[in-house]
Amino acid sequence: MNQLRDDRQLAAAERCIDAILAAGSTALSVEQLRTAAGISKRTFHRYFPYKARAIRPHYAAMTATFSDLTIAEELRSRDAWVHAWEQVVLGEDPARSLELFRLIRADPEYWSVFLEVVQDGEAVFAEALGGRGGDAAEGNTAIDAEVTAVALVAASRLALTAAVDEGADPTIAFARYLDHFDPPLLATDER
Repeated sequence: MNQLRDDRQLAAAERCIDAILAAGSTALSVEQLRTAAGISKRTFHRYFPYKARAIRPHYAAMTATFSDLTIAEELRSRDAWVHAWEQVVLGEDPARSLELFRLIRADPEYWSVFLEVVQDGEAVFAEALGGRGGDAAEGNTAIDAEVTAVALVAASRLALTAAVDEGADPTIAFARYLDHFDPPLLATDER
């Protein structure tokens, strides 16, 4: 895919998400989503083979942004990861992010798309972490990158779940889960 199409697809996805949030439900028809996205039916189906795929570009872009921060800033400490997670995952409007998560979790079709992105995110993070210049002499192996990637993605999903289900502060929950997972490539500030 070229960048222009990716940008257009992401913009359409964001408008679909706005419509879902405005309706307070994922039970919108393809026609309602298509109209909200401002694209033709043909373009809608080219971008999103089925309606739940309309959320995929949003979460894939989030994963890419987080991964880019991993490479650009060489995030190593747990606190740096928590701060980056808060900026990228919760964004400027945490209530919006949490409401979207709540809605898609309640719909099996949308949830399966979210879980696809979660699985893809593990590979994206493992690649980013593995390519940061660590070497086996420092103990940074491909397995360390994979384990750290899985811990980051799982901590994110669990923190969002705790925020939606229990009213937990998502940032504190993310930090707590990272501490429990103790991923090999993330040092706490005390280590």
